[in-house]
Amino acid sequence: MFKMFFTLIIVFACSFTFASSPIADDPKLEITDLHTAYIPAGYDSNDRIVLMAEGLFSSTCYRVAPPVTVIDNKEKKITITQKAHNYNVPCLELIVNYNQPIHLGLLAPGTYTVINGGDNTELGKLTVAAAKNKGPDDFLYAPLTDAVIKRDKNDHVVATVSALLSNRCMKLKDVKVIEDGKNVVTLLPIAEISGESRCRYSLPYNYTRTIALPELDGKTGRFMLNARSLNGQAITKLFDL
Repeated sequence: MFKMFFTLIIVFACSFTFASSPIADDPKLEITDLHTAYIPAGYDSNDRIVLMAEGLFSSTCYRVAPPVTVIDNKEKKITITQKAHNYNVPCLELIVNYNQPIHLGLLAPGTYTVINGGDNTELGKLTVAAAKNKGPDDFLYAPLTDAVIKRDKNDHVVATVSALLSNRCMKLKDVKVIEDGKNVVTLLPIAEISGESRCRYSLPYNYTRTIALPELDGKTGRFMLNARSLNGQAITKLFDL
């Protein structure tokens, strides 16, 4: 009897403890400022345009949420309002960097002003040239799966590109390197196909190639990598030198 009574007390105490435990509120969606936009200069009106935006959180309470992007074609203005989830829990007062790509899709030719929607300040200019052909790209690009820029053991800057080539008749002919605006590096992985008929039934294969980037030797700072790909989904990321 005493044992049963003691067990009931424990169950009641545990139930009271869990019921009275505080439950965190749902995170609040807030506007947060952007301090930098990385804007490639070589886009045409047939390109899927992607920028990179970067900002800072004041504590570990914040997590990046999707931005709200408004494009005013008449005024040639692009307003990016970055959102963040603020969790109502104890956090560290610590500066946290965040960045993410901003997908704009196809834009008409012209020069657009890029605005930070948080405080209505200008982040830069985006120039879109009229496309010279009706196709999606000026070149046949390799279908990239990744691209990385870093310094090698001799302190030279190199790029390593990885691709899933469609068959043994597809080759990576060249990788053009363009310093494409302020702190932006664009890679154009140009492919070629030969002997297509004999490769019709061959399987895709993984391909990796490392090239030197002497244009970036001696440079330091934070850059955007914009590596074009056959499927239109460019590899976009930030890197430091």
